[in-house]
Amino acid sequence: MDVKVHFFTIVRNGMPFIRHHHDVFLQLKCDWHWHVVEGAADLTHDTAWSCANGAQIPNDFHEYSLSRDGTTEYLDELFARNPSRVTLYRKASGQLWDGKLEMVRAPLNNLPDECILWQVDCDEFWTKEQIDSMVREFELKPDKTAAWYWCNFYVSPNAIISTRNCYSQNSKQEWLRTWRYRLGDQWAAHEPPTLERKMANGALANVGKINPILHSETEAVGAIFNHFAYVNEEQINFKEQYYGYQGALWGWHLMQRDLKIVPELSLANYFSWVKDLTRVKLIDSEGRRSFKVIVDGNFFQYSIHSGIARVWSEVLKRWGNSAFGSQVLLLNRNGTAPEFPGIQSINLPLWKTEQSAEEALRLDELCKEVGASWFISSYYSCSVETPSMMLLYDMIPEVMADDIEGNAWPEKIEKDFCIKHASHVVCISKNTQNDLMNLHGEDFHERSTVALLGVSDGFGQCNSEEIKTFRNNYNLEKPYLLFVGERVGLPGITGGEGYKNVLPAVKEIARWRRAQDFELICIGGMSVIENNIMQATGNIIPIRKIEVKDEELRLAYGAAFAFVYPSLYEGFGLPVLEAMACGCPVITSDRASLPEVGGDAVLYFNPAEDGGIIKCLENLENKDVRSKLIMQGIRRAKLFNWDFLAEHLKEILFESHIMTEDQKSWWSFLRTQQKATQKYLSYESNSFFRNEIFIMNRSKWVQIGQALGLCHKPNLSNLNS
Repeated sequence: MDVKVHFFTIVRNGMPFIRHHHDVFLQLKCDWHWHVVEGAADLTHDTAWSCANGAQIPNDFHEYSLSRDGTTEYLDELFARNPSRVTLYRKASGQLWDGKLEMVRAPLNNLPDECILWQVDCDEFWTKEQIDSMVREFELKPDKTAAWYWCNFYVSPNAIISTRNCYSQNSKQEWLRTWRYRLGDQWAAHEPPTLERKMANGALANVGKINPILHSETEAVGAIFNHFAYVNEEQINFKEQYYGYQGALWGWHLMQRDLKIVPELSLANYFSWVKDLTRVKLIDSEGRRSFKVIVDGNFFQYSIHSGIARVWSEVLKRWGNSAFGSQVLLLNRNGTAPEFPGIQSINLPLWKTEQSAEEALRLDELCKEVGASWFISSYYSCSVETPSMMLLYDMIPEVMADDIEGNAWPEKIEKDFCIKHASHVVCISKNTQNDLMNLHGEDFHERSTVALLGVSDGFGQCNSEEIKTFRNNYNLEKPYLLFVGERVGLPGITGGEGYKNVLPAVKEIARWRRAQDFELICIGGMSVIENNIMQATGNIIPIRKIEVKDEELRLAYGAAFAFVYPSLYEGFGLPVLEAMACGCPVITSDRASLPEVGGDAVLYFNPAEDGGIIKCLENLENKDVRSKLIMQGIRRAKLFNWDFLAEHLKEILFESHIMTEDQKSWWSFLRTQQKATQKYLSYESNSFFRNEIFIMNRSKWVQIGQALGLCHKPNLSNLNS
């Protein structure tokens, strides 16, 4: 071959990769020379953008601007053995290069009038065959000015980017690695590499775009190089600091763990600077195993202290303690879910209601990748073709209000989707199941069951010394009535007072003859007690909110004169059960599921009748009534066990439920079209089947909407063609 190739590499701490190249070059048929520019580059010119990310050049990355990992010594030895084939470029001791642009410009004065100029980054591996093939291409096509390549972009020792025209495989700027250099050509930029040539008319042209050999052509001759960009901690740590890629090392370790579970992942879940749909694929998937159940832990992103979070914490804890845990894969949304020993998890971005269609399609891909036969969501996410089991907490908005603004409850549409999609619905009370059938049809009698909640281990009776200490720690001198959780609930219900019904309860308690002898204590809910509730006491009875640790909630119950739970509707009423377990007398409304929980162990009042709470308080003044109620509550609480719920869910999952082919077709079409239109729609209740969507395919949308029971037949006469 007559063409001479001049390779150039800029490097700092290049071990172990730097040792690969020279051995390959020695095997080439063509004449060649290797220019190696060593040292640390200042954050200027092409890489100045990273300064805004907090980028820096730590001193431990270099030794007087040279390498600290043996690269300097290796290059010195290499040059000593091959001075005619290798040229080294370095700054004076302690000096940084003026950005990477100065580094790539350094060899230009030592190039011949014309040659093939080839960028070989330290972590980019080419084979002898690939280089020989491309040199041959340039010989056969003398009019070609450059060459573009695809690469196997490694983000793990055994995983590569599996998608194209995305991060690391952007065909508009990656990977331009070879140029037909002519004397006078000059580097205008390094990122992306831009070699400019002065044309006959005096204008400067990008050599890489004049007449290049394209990706498809280089791929045809097998010239797809291996780019080991993110395969060890040293690389990741450097890029995190030099480019300001926050959390890179943490995300990389998380990805290595998850690749042991799922052979293909979304890179954006792990690298915060990746903003597209780039996928990562395991090269060797031997040893990959399938999971029977995927559980989306998306509710944990909202709270780890609420009732729903407690439900899933208890269930997952029990599954993890059994052999069944090995068949469960938990989707951890941005690290918001707790760890559950015995259950593996993978990281996903936070769930977004406004991107529900895209979420559903991605979740379906994931279910197929791991061979999941069931999908369960903790909070209204949904797959497409994978059968789902839904744990239904309540039907509060549907029962308590005719119409709720979407801003108050934007998940309403997704809840409807999940119910319609579910192969089986597990309701946490009989009342919730009745509401489900009333609102969604009697067919749910066949595909729904009831499984009650339980009492967590942290709740139980308190001794007098514990109560005394708790009172002292929170300055609780008076006896107090306790409110736990939200005090309003969804806005728009009962004239803005909310279904939690605390405001009317406080007003009534303030009229009690002994009100001024007590204090009202609130735990949970909004960080500040609502103004109308504060004012409702009329300064007769003090009310305040205290922040307690998780383990202290038991003490708060045990030290209270009574726990007051005036809610107009609950899917279950977990605080009632917890209060009973702690030996705290309970006063609650006689509505919805609350009698299922309280049985004969609590005092009930009718929210429609005035004075009911006061009557209950007066009953508790009787020591015999109070003692009997406490003992009944403790006994009843023992009837509720989380083991039953965990086992019931497991039994359902071992049954064979399927989705019909029609149902799969509906959901697939529905979600695909929704994804295409979501960005144009404001996500409000009842906005999903707005006119804009029907314009796309009127008859199909009507058919699907009516079949799934999610919409009424629209008035098509109002639509534009």
